[in-house]
Amino acid sequence: MNNDYKNWSTEKLRVESELIYAELRRRSEVESTEKQKHLNLNGITAKDIKVVIWSEGDSLYYSFKIVHEGKDYDIYYDGVIDWHGERTKENHWGYHPWWPIDPEEEDDEYAANGAFLFIPNGFSEAMENAYNFKGTKNQAIKKLKSCGITNIEEE
Repeated sequence: MNNDYKNWSTEKLRVESELIYAELRRRSEVESTEKQKHLNLNGITAKDIKVVIWSEGDSLYYSFKIVHEGKDYDIYYDGVIDWHGERTKENHWGYHPWWPIDPEEEDDEYAANGAFLFIPNGFSEAMENAYNFKGTKNQAIKKLKSCGITNIEEE
């Protein structure tokens, strides 16, 4: 194998590698956004997701909900029908029959909640169903819309 980089200076290699990694990050973000925009889990899509923007003190938070048959369901607390019944894969882990289940995690009761897959990159959990976004509110809204989430309201 011929190594074309062998005679490059270390500085030239660093510059080139930074350009390559920047392009890889950009492509990864585009792929992730497209995947999220077209995500369909048990019939739930980005069009069924609602984001409520609210503030507490100087902090801005984003809470995610699933809208189903005109009702808002908190992605943390409203998915499970019965916390006390037996939760098995056969009964959809106790989630509503229509609730999105992550097909890659369908064997794990706690990881099965596919609602979390609708939370775009860039949003990080601050507390249960309260996410921060590194950027401005306008940038967050733009990111949500690029992922197909258009039901956005502010409290």
